[in-house]
Amino acid sequence: MVRRRRWRSAATWGIEQSKKLVREEGTEWKWSCFRPWEAYSADMSIDLTKHHVPNTMLDKIAYYTVKSPRFPTDIFFQVLFC
Repeated sequence: MVRRRRWRSAATWGIEQSKKLVREEGTEWKWSCFRPWEAYSADMSIDLTKHHVPNTMLDKIAYYTVKSPRFPTDIFFQVLFC
């Protein structure tokens, strides 16, 4: 005996959507898979001008390792634009 599977509606699984998705300005939202009002919003309260002062020897080595490749470009643009 072969049993046939019955397809269940999405409401059976607890996935219910409102009939029409509407934007804030009142126009209809076409896509049901992406809703920008449910998306992640970044925390923009971080102070980007804050600088970590190198305290240990490893911090100083890392700081100067990162800053040293800038030296030739700084000289080049200093000669070019001054």
